[in-house]
Amino acid sequence: MNRRPVLSKLDGQRAFRAWLPAARLRSGTVFPLLLADGRMKRDLHHQRYPFYLHLLILYMNPCPCGYFGDPVKECTCNLAIVSRYQKRLSSPLLDRIDIHIDVPRVEYDKLTDDRLGEPAEAIRARVEKARRIQRQRFADTGLSCNADMGPAEVREYCKIDEAARSLLRAAMQQLQMSARALHRVLKLARTIADLAGLENIETAHLAEAIQYRPRTHMWAHQSAGVCPTIVGIPDW
Repeated sequence: MNRRPVLSKLDGQRAFRAWLPAARLRSGTVFPLLLADGRMKRDLHHQRYPFYLHLLILYMNPCPCGYFGDPVKECTCNLAIVSRYQKRLSSPLLDRIDIHIDVPRVEYDKLTDDRLGEPAEAIRARVEKARRIQRQRFADTGLSCNADMGPAEVREYCKIDEAARSLLRAAMQQLQMSARALHRVLKLARTIADLAGLENIETAHLAEAIQYRPRTHMWAHQSAGVCPTIVGIPDW
């Protein structure tokens, strides 16, 4: 099996139904993903791509026209169409995704700003250091990274203090998180702490992990021209 990222755009009804049929099943099953068996359909051609789903990146527009909530261009879709479009992603599938990010329209001033962001080399070094930490952590376990942890490993390696416990308890009640979502939050907080080079998970790491959880479908609130990107490091 190939251990490589999978990038898929969830716009276009045909492509959506072809590659992620589990997303539109009422039962919420995710058999194609569980079996690491991807299928692509284009016109009359079918192709099967077996893979190890180590990193899944999904992105989609907020509505069919792409301008729902945009501050510049008016959306041509009514709320019923927006709701139906976004609900193609079932709750069971969304629950298995670690990071949900809204990507708003980039303003002209930011596009033309001469200031540079963090160099890619610095980001790479920080990520590689975090991966070394994880390899050392799981050296004798058969696991390779935080995403591979099960409930037992989460209890062992994702310990949090009382303040963080209170925050997690409140978030679980308010966001109605499942047991799977709770474990994903803890694993993500562990990764954030690793990226910071810290041994213990702090409340700030947990708070950052919680904010990446989905709160509701986008149509329920007018967001400022977002194109949601959904990033997962799934263990299913």
